[in-house]
Parts: sequence; structure tokens; C-alpha cells
Amino acid sequence: MAESGSSDAPSRLHVIAEVDLSGLSAEDAAARLLDVLRDVLAVDTAVVLLTDPTGTQLEAFAASGLEEGVRQRFRLPVGGGFAGRIAATRAAAVLDDVEASEVLNPILLRKGVRSTSGVPLVVGRTLLGVLHVGATHQRAFDSDDVAVLQLVGERIAHAVYAEQTSTDRATALTLQRSLLPGRLPEVEGLEFASRFVPARGSRVGGDWFDAFALPDGRVAW
Repeated sequence: MAESGSSDAPSRLHVIAEVDLSGLSAEDAAARLLDVLRDVLAVDTAVVLLTDPTGTQLEAFAASGLEEGVRQRFRLPVGGGFAGRIAATRAAAVLDDVEASEVLNPILLRKGVRSTSGVPLVVGRTLLGVLHVGATHQRAFDSDDVAVLQLVGERIAHAVYAEQTSTDRATALTLQRSLLPGRLPEVEGLEFASRFVPARGSRVGGDWFDAFALPDGRVAW
């Protein structure tokens, strides 16, 4: 494993920046970056927790060295425990000497994590989750270590955001297209058609139509 230290900070950042995430899902991209992060920072655990749809809970999403938490879908409230406080403050944090009262994840304690550091995952104004690492020996995470964490956090956050946005748009598109009428008016001398035309850029469209059959047989449009 690489040793922590400010003298090799640029090379460590370069290693993180060069990790190829092409074609990977957000989960696989996070897993790959966490494995590299553990080696670069010489730590024993690396975990990503994402906010749930309500924005009040964090749930384990990907891990290296703490995979048990992901399998158990470990959750904690935003504002609670070390990771929860990072989410609530949206600021990086370091805990040089972990105390049982300061963490909510029992797996961390069973693993013997003595020191930890973490950063929020944010894109724009959107909080997506938290990334944190841990060492089973007591150590002091310095500003260069945090800079590495922040770069990894940025890459993971953008991968997650892109995937979530793509899924949301696909869901909206399917819903909006389902609102097109299944049967159009049949009027002699006229031909009707329906189309879904999303607004430019946003991919959001309307759900109203401009031709209607009236009770007396006339057609309004």
C-alpha cells in the first residue's frame, strides 16, 4: 500500500484521476474507485453511503473492506453518527480517535477502525451521500489526504448523479408517453395523430391535446 504524505500528493491525485470508469454503472464505478482509494491512502475501509429518496437517511451503497454493511443495507439518519454529521454539515471531517459514542455503525467498531475521515458527495446543491475511509491503526488524516478523498468523492458523485438523472428522465419519458390517447376521434374528412414532443433540453413535454370530439358530433381543435 502507498504511504500517506504531502510529498506524493500530486501523484496520488493523478492515480485517482486516471482511474477508467468508462461504461461502468455507478455502483461498479464506486467499487473500483474505493479499491484504488484504499491503496492510495493506505487505509483498511472505504465506504459510500447514499441518501434515500426522502433525504433523511443514508444507506450503504458500495464498500471496500466493509462489504458486510452493503449486504445488510446498513442505514443511519442524516445528522447521526460520523457519516450522518458529514451529510448534515456538507463538510469534510476527520476523527483521529474513534469512540463508540461517535459512530452508529457497529460494523466499524467490530472491524476495529481507530481513525476515520470523510467527505460529502454533492453535485451542485444536491446532497447525494457520504464517502468515508477508516484505518485500524490510529493515524492523523491531513489536508492532502482529504484532497484525495474529495477527488474520489467528486468522481463518485458525478457517476451517481448521471445514473440517477438518466433513470429519472427515462421514467418521466415512459410516463408521459403513456398519457397519449389510445384512440383518436374518427371524423369523415379529417385525420388525427398524436405525438409526444419534449421541450428542448429538459426532455419534459405536455400531456394535453388540441383536438376533441364534442357530444353533438362536432370536433373542436
